[in-house]
Amino acid sequence: MLLNHWFIEHPRKPYFLVLTDDCLGKIEGGELVRVENRRDLANGVVPKGYMLPLGYVRMVENREGDDLVVVHFSKESTDEYRITDQSIRKALFETLARHTRAKGSIKTTPSVFDTIFKPLVAAGILSLLVGWGIITALELEAGNSVVGLSVVLLLAGIGSKKLLWVLTGILIGCLARGWYNLKHRVEIERVMFR
Repeated sequence: MLLNHWFIEHPRKPYFLVLTDDCLGKIEGGELVRVENRRDLANGVVPKGYMLPLGYVRMVENREGDDLVVVHFSKESTDEYRITDQSIRKALFETLARHTRAKGSIKTTPSVFDTIFKPLVAAGILSLLVGWGIITALELEAGNSVVGLSVVLLLAGIGSKKLLWVLTGILIGCLARGWYNLKHRVEIERVMFR
């Protein structure tokens, strides 16, 4: 049974987003197909198109300020719908949250740790690599022979003083990215299906 449908004005490919009792999908087509699809959908008939059984859907996610609605199937499998109209996204999520297969819906803002985790990991790994390059460069400058990874030896060839500047730049860049991520945290709305 057809629950709801929305016409999405996408610049390249306009489409209908259709929600039934057991499927979520998109129906694309040219002008003639759109007229036929409007008539069919108005009569409660679901035309043929890409329909995804809700049994496969793990969760549907919408980030505030983002045009993409992301449908997650498994850990790494997703489908994206670009919906620029905020009212359609809101109506879609309200309908999904009331759906009989929905296990619940939540709105969350990522924690500070989750927000800055990736820049911190990048800073840590790159600092270790460049730090190792600095130590190797100091050994080479002292006249000692050094055996190590080719990447570290290449870094060491730059020189210890230049590597200190590189390390400073990396740390500043990672901290700036972490600060940017903190300032631009957005609310994420999710509807869980399993």
